[in-house]
Amino acid sequence: MILTNGEPLRWDMGPEFRWDGDVPESLTNPPNNMSLPNVAVPFPPATRVAIADGIVVVKDLFPVLGPVSPEERKELQKVGPGRQPVITEAFTDAQAHPNTVPGTVNMTTWALLEAQYEGLDQSESLLASLLEQVRGVKAVVGDLRYKNVRKYYDYMDGNLDSLAGAISIHAKIAKLFEKQGPQPEGPPPVVPPGP
Repeated sequence: MILTNGEPLRWDMGPEFRWDGDVPESLTNPPNNMSLPNVAVPFPPATRVAIADGIVVVKDLFPVLGPVSPEERKELQKVGPGRQPVITEAFTDAQAHPNTVPGTVNMTTWALLEAQYEGLDQSESLLASLLEQVRGVKAVVGDLRYKNVRKYYDYMDGNLDSLAGAISIHAKIAKLFEKQGPQPEGPPPVVPPGP
């Protein structure tokens, strides 16, 4: 018998194959992974180095204040989304009415701080978006890796006596799948859109 992928049916293909002509659903209707473009692509060391170098360049663009410990951050005033418009409006009012600004407030420094905060806020949004994209792709790749290991494990599970080395490999992988039944094929995960 010839499978839909062109391979002949072999005796060692697993317990789900029967000589009566039954072929597993996963081979007769393989899952459509077309919604996962560029997931299983090479990620060579040169690409990793380029990303790391790019991150260093971006990191070097930020103002250097030195590390701020979690304890030090607790002591700082919080400027959340609700307070930010008030602070921006106060700066605009101070520029429009310099007679209301006390001598202890340096308007040049304040202007620099406003521009710096706006730039940092925009940078944080872009970095958060990039981090979310990396996490999404990493989750998809992790899911696909897990499913491959599960298929490998299930195949060995039905062929422990006939595959050389299968018993020790199966025992190592078994910890990952304890208390789990066979994994059904589901729809492919969705890759989050890029920034």
